Amino acid sequence: MYNKRKRERKDDNNKPVKTEDVSDESLSEFETSEEFIPSKRPKLHTGADIFQQQWIDKYNPTRSEDICINPRKLKEVKEALSNMISGVDRTKLLILTGPSGSSKSTTVKVLANEIISRSTTGSNFESYMTRQESIPHDNCIEYIDTIVSDTPQSKQFSEFLKDARYRTGPNLSIILIEDLPNIFHTDTLSKFRSDLNEWVNTDYQLPPLVLCLTEIELTYEQRNQDYFNIENNLTVDTLLGREFLSQHGKVKQIKFNSIAASFMKKSINKIINQEKTVFKGIARNSINDFLSHIIESGDIRSAISNLQFWSGLSKTGRGEIFNSLRENQLNLFHAIGKVIYSSSKFRDLDEEESDYLSIKTVLDNYGNNSLLNLSILENYHIYNDLNYELDIASEITDNLSISDILNNFDEGKETGIRCTRNQLRKVRGRQSQRMNVKFPRHFKMIKEYNKTKREINIYRSVINECRNSFNDLNLIDGYYLPLIYNKQRHNKLKYGRLGGLFKQIISDGDLPVLEEDTASLHSRDQFQVDIEDKNKTAQEDEEIMSDPVETDIDSDDEIFNDSIDEIQIHRLVTQSRSQTLKLESDDEFLSDPELDQLILSKNY
Repeated sequence: MYNKRKRERKDDNNKPVKTEDVSDESLSEFETSEEFIPSKRPKLHTGADIFQQQWIDKYNPTRSEDICINPRKLKEVKEALSNMISGVDRTKLLILTGPSGSSKSTTVKVLANEIISRSTTGSNFESYMTRQESIPHDNCIEYIDTIVSDTPQSKQFSEFLKDARYRTGPNLSIILIEDLPNIFHTDTLSKFRSDLNEWVNTDYQLPPLVLCLTEIELTYEQRNQDYFNIENNLTVDTLLGREFLSQHGKVKQIKFNSIAASFMKKSINKIINQEKTVFKGIARNSINDFLSHIIESGDIRSAISNLQFWSGLSKTGRGEIFNSLRENQLNLFHAIGKVIYSSSKFRDLDEEESDYLSIKTVLDNYGNNSLLNLSILENYHIYNDLNYELDIASEITDNLSISDILNNFDEGKETGIRCTRNQLRKVRGRQSQRMNVKFPRHFKMIKEYNKTKREINIYRSVINECRNSFNDLNLIDGYYLPLIYNKQRHNKLKYGRLGGLFKQIISDGDLPVLEEDTASLHSRDQFQVDIEDKNKTAQEDEEIMSDPVETDIDSDDEIFNDSIDEIQIHRLVTQSRSQTLKLESDDEFLSDPELDQLILSKNY
């Protein structure tokens, strides 16, 4: 038996009518059938469910004052977005770059609600008030790379930007790109760049487009790495190319740094104060120790997640076994700074211990020792503007050479960088930091070598037709031939050196991106004209040699018809008989009795 509850409802005449309602324990015959699909009942949130809510969602900032970011950086982004909305400048794309968890996308989303909602009170946005009161509107539209059944994944980004063009006027929104399409696929990357280039070069008004890019540097050892591309270094240069970024006025970039410890600590303490029941029973010293550990990463999102997980373990007495899974990796320039200047984090310790811990931080968080040694060789002189004894510089270079020789051994990897820090510690006086860190010029030299090699190989295959070796062409045709031709011949263009003129290679702060390695960096010369003319002549000769085959058949159906009728068979037989008789008259040894028998008997 099952219980029934009596309920009252009103009929059409507004009279109470008693009805029977089956309780949750009851099952009707229809409900027990296979056709019945039970509906999901709304789930009530219990105390345990609320405790399991992710803190990064629970404490997601809703006001710009709550964002864990330097106020000056917040003001810079806010001004850039406001100018894009009002049309003060020609910027069509704002790029925010920086490490993970540095509040890039959070800043955009919060400012989108504040700027657009405040803009509705202005004279240029009267229609926004009615729009917002009548229908809900998203002030920030975000691109998400998902699988859509009716749109190929390679075209999803293009379709997204096409739809986003109409987010202007009363439908104004900030367009956010944080999730990228498959940029490691060559065609998809090319289309991605093309779509953004078309966007920034559009004449009419477009909504603000913001690209948030978390830059990643892979620091594993790679001996043959002579350039940086999107596969080993995801930066704004490798993603979009420097030619695209050179469109000043249309593209603006703002770089975010890892969040400073003071801002991180302030935001984390707010969460701790809000979650007093969670941290009740945990010693304050333990909380402070763990707090000092997680704020080192500069990643606010990772810090909040680790804090929530650690608090749960500490409740059960297992907090000491927790270890943050996020690697606090350094980029190249930070690693160079810690080796040359030591880390300011350990400034309260004595010099020897501070240097030891600084180098240990570099060894634990940066893996490409060969690149690091080259970078130190190019930058050790910036310490105190090279105002120190020559013996110190000599000792540094000698130990860097030893480190290269012993690079296959773990001990050898430390020799160069430890010696550099120990020797620079001997320098006394004011420690100036006026000179900037430079990237090793060794990679620029390799790029120039590859460019020269590529152009000589093209010349060798087209003009020389591989009759001479690469070394001979590099010396004779690449150097002496231009000197002779430019004196004897009168061409529109001068013959330049194959691979470009000799020039001084200067180190700078930019990474040697692969895109420049495939581009022609010198002016057009007569060598290039000769190669183009030779290729054009070869193409014309090929077209002459490949004349189309003429046919008497006009219909396409007849061309592709394989069937043979009786008239054609009779014609073929007649031709065979005439040729056979002719062969017999010319030479009796050319006759074929078996073929004659087949023809006479008509067995064909």
